[in-house]
Amino acid sequence: MEFSTFIGPPTVVLAVWVCFLAGWPWEGVLVLGAYIGFNLVWSLLEARRLPITRGSHPRAIANFVFMFGIFASLAHTDGAWIMALPTMFGSQGSPTMRQARYVRILALLGIALGSFTAGIPWTQVATLLVGLGLVGTVSERLYQPLLQAFMVSRERQAALDQSNAELERALEARKTFLATMSHEIRTPMNGVLGMAQLLDGTELDEEQRRMLAVLRTSGQGLLAILNDILDISKLEAGRMAVDEQPTDVATMARQVTELLRHGSLSRDVMLEVVDEGVPSSILTDPLRLRQVLVNLIGNACKFTAEGSIIVRLRWADDTLCVAVEDTGIGIPEATCERLFQPFEQADAGTTRRYGGSGLGLAISHRLIDLMGGRISVESTVGEGSIFAFSLPAPETDEISMVSELSISLDHDASRVLLVDDNRTNLMVASAMLQRLGCEIVALDGGQQALDHLQRDRDFDLVLLDCQMPEVDGFTTCERLRERGWTGPVLALTAGVTDEERTRCLESGMDDVLHKPTSIEALRRALATWTEGRRDRSRLA
Repeated sequence: MEFSTFIGPPTVVLAVWVCFLAGWPWEGVLVLGAYIGFNLVWSLLEARRLPITRGSHPRAIANFVFMFGIFASLAHTDGAWIMALPTMFGSQGSPTMRQARYVRILALLGIALGSFTAGIPWTQVATLLVGLGLVGTVSERLYQPLLQAFMVSRERQAALDQSNAELERALEARKTFLATMSHEIRTPMNGVLGMAQLLDGTELDEEQRRMLAVLRTSGQGLLAILNDILDISKLEAGRMAVDEQPTDVATMARQVTELLRHGSLSRDVMLEVVDEGVPSSILTDPLRLRQVLVNLIGNACKFTAEGSIIVRLRWADDTLCVAVEDTGIGIPEATCERLFQPFEQADAGTTRRYGGSGLGLAISHRLIDLMGGRISVESTVGEGSIFAFSLPAPETDEISMVSELSISLDHDASRVLLVDDNRTNLMVASAMLQRLGCEIVALDGGQQALDHLQRDRDFDLVLLDCQMPEVDGFTTCERLRERGWTGPVLALTAGVTDEERTRCLESGMDDVLHKPTSIEALRRALATWTEGRRDRSRLA
């Protein structure tokens, strides 16, 4: 019905103008004005899709009456036939072709009766009716294909909108599933890896240490797979952003090699970093760059049993070039083309023999793309591989944020309030903090923490779990800030999504530590947030 809304009224306005120029009698113009008013009002009602406009009877009967009155008054004047054009064209807006023809036939009948009433010879009336009938038929032939195309387009758009909505729901469901499963897996993994790390600091015989090494390696492998799945999900959803900071790439590369040297690297393999003149501070994303280095160097360590692994660093024209060269098993040429696809490895035997999720290279490829760079691979079976990437990284005078791996501080004076509803997590974190020399007060709920801090204000740091029953970590922190607490509050949570981190910071927390946590991570947090702070009046 939209057709008449746009075509009918302009045509009627044209007809009124013709009436004015022709000097037609007032009674005909009066009927014409009523006709115009009715069609305008009816078109507006149709645009609003009111129930009264669903049928064709009101419009058809009204048009019959108006056509009769107009032609009874004006049929003897020149150009009277123009009065019928709005109905001939506007009727095409009817929901069906049958209804459109019904409106036109009644209008033609009104024109015939009005013309005969005005005394027009039947030959002229017949000619007029045939002419207007042809106009209606031609407009129908032109309009129906347009209408059909419009309806098909609208149906396709509706189907597309529905598909997009279903896709968005599926993506949201996947996001929720991954976040939930990540949280539920990280919580027990915090107990497993935490206790393994604590156990490593006790007196064990050689066999027990071997068992402990298997336990820690297996747990870290599971955690790495979980992290890879979350990362690839973020990258596919476009929810990962670049955060450029001054970075000492050479120091970072040495840190990564030292970390991996004590992992899966064979004793017969030489692992070294060759710095060919990279500035001490360049602008790049240190977190993403470190992740790529860990993936590429880690792969080289996994697939190289003897020989060497060289991490070669170059810099020129504000571009960082990194190549990881190994003397490992190599990759067939046909396989190289699909190595950067998710869940791809050289073959099924590679997965069985070396393990891994097959996501590391896909993540590295997308991270390099995200940072505006390119990554490539060259390999020969039995001789080794070279994974290389380049990315824009201008030099800067700002101080690099990369620091050494370990921080040695004395935290004997630090007093920490630890809040978590999971007893295992409380036990693990308490033992780690005690090993760092801290005095701990451990509570299992947010309300207990709020009540305790009303009585005891002597804390240097508050560590809060986020997902707790009754009063969660977010609410606990908000209430602490409302009561005047100015000391550092850190989240210690199994949630790793950007949304949860944002919510932590918005609730007033200063930083976020992720589970599974480690003694090193807690040492860094203490060094950052408690060094030199002995303010014993944390609450107003």
